Amino acid sequence: MRGFNGALFRCAVRRWSGKLSFQNPVLINYVPVLAGVMKGWGKQAGPRASGALSVYHCVDRWDRFEMYDTQLMKEMDAACHHHADLVIASSGGLEAHCRQLHDAVHRVDHGVNYEHFSQAPHGEQRPGDLPSGTVIGFIGLLSEWVDQDLLLAVANACPQASVVLIGTADVSIEGLAEVANIHILGPRPFEVLPSYVRNFDVGLIPFIVNELTRAVNPIKLREMLAAGCPVVSTALPEVARYEREGGGITIADGPHAFVDGVRRQLEQPVSREERQALSVSMQGETWQAKCREILDLITAAAGTGVNR
Repeated sequence: MRGFNGALFRCAVRRWSGKLSFQNPVLINYVPVLAGVMKGWGKQAGPRASGALSVYHCVDRWDRFEMYDTQLMKEMDAACHHHADLVIASSGGLEAHCRQLHDAVHRVDHGVNYEHFSQAPHGEQRPGDLPSGTVIGFIGLLSEWVDQDLLLAVANACPQASVVLIGTADVSIEGLAEVANIHILGPRPFEVLPSYVRNFDVGLIPFIVNELTRAVNPIKLREMLAAGCPVVSTALPEVARYEREGGGITIADGPHAFVDGVRRQLEQPVSREERQALSVSMQGETWQAKCREILDLITAAAGTGVNR
């Protein structure tokens, strides 16, 4: 069935490439279970291949998610590497993983919609559903990698503050919902997220540290920084890269250090000028810049001009 789906998708891509008059279209795949789409596409498939290049953009350790079949995802991920002419990894951990499976691996970090989030330090409006007073905030999917015990510890240690969680939950969060100063707002439109983050006194990256998250390059970190929001994070390698002398980013190794980091941030809040400096530090991390990096890699690998 997977083989049939791969062939079906491959035919659909070829059909639409033809309708759009693409010449030597480049195929970029993000989803391991569609490894079959890459089969027979690109230089790896030989001179009869219909495409110019096949690219696997690896953005997660798919075999480390509890919700997926570990062995199957490992096999599909390996198949994507096998069929790819070029592999792009979004973190150092992923780059190391990919280099075990492919020779042509390049790292391109995730980006941020800087223009959207950088408006936050200049605004004044506070969303009506945001609790008054001090806010400790999280934005993102509440999933298996979020340390709920850590969120409870922060809420208990900072009873005068509100811990605000914005995002969809795909795991049970009943224990969080029972705590008086934890406010679960659910998902909010992307368009209004800066107005929430602007009013966070501190933002959280409360991820469990394991093989899955050590390979994660959290987009929400860049979004909060672009909004001028100081961040306290667990000891993720990709977050540690952004720790800066000017403050605003605290890396905490262990629950006690995490809670202490949040407390210190609340006791010594960053100034408006420091928030602006945090925002400016993300200027070079735009999605446009990341797309240019990827296009340059594709052009070099294809050995010919690529229509941008």
